Amino acid sequence: MIDVQFGAGEAPLLMVEGEKEYEIPFAEAYLTGVDVAQKQIRMQLPEGMLDVNAPLTAEEKERQKSS
Repeated sequence: MIDVQFGAGEAPLLMVEGEKEYEIPFAEAYLTGVDVAQKQIRMQLPEGMLDVNAPLTAEEKERQKSS
């Protein structure tokens, strides 16, 4: 996790870096566990959520401009 964003909705957004940077709502419905000692948050996200919430890559932005 690289940051937490507040005020974007009811749940804070966890800014997580992976293959891309993702914005994941820190909502109880997705939370499966928290391990404070290991500094881990475990979540079960709905299928496709990471695809929807991923920011556009430079390539994807260019494709949108040319459409």
